[in-house]
Amino acid sequence: MDNILRVGDTVLWRGGFGQDPAREAVVEGIELVDEDSKYGEVVQTAPWSRLRGRHAVISFGSHWAYAEQISRLPGQEEECGEFLERGDR
Repeated sequence: MDNILRVGDTVLWRGGFGQDPAREAVVEGIELVDEDSKYGEVVQTAPWSRLRGRHAVISFGSHWAYAEQISRLPGQEEECGEFLERGDR
């Protein structure tokens, strides 16, 4: 497993701005947005390190999430989103 998020990857996602229970979702789009911009750059891949602390929007069909609402599935490297660290699996 590398440190790249790709369109087509399965991730854990929490809807409701991170308040809903975690569930698996397949990434259908990634958009990286600068802090001072309304629109971003659509990309097919992005390093996980670029997603944290940035405005990144991840789409799952008719749903979307900020990068802070997603994390890797358990067992996919050591870097996971904060909600996994809180023990909500």
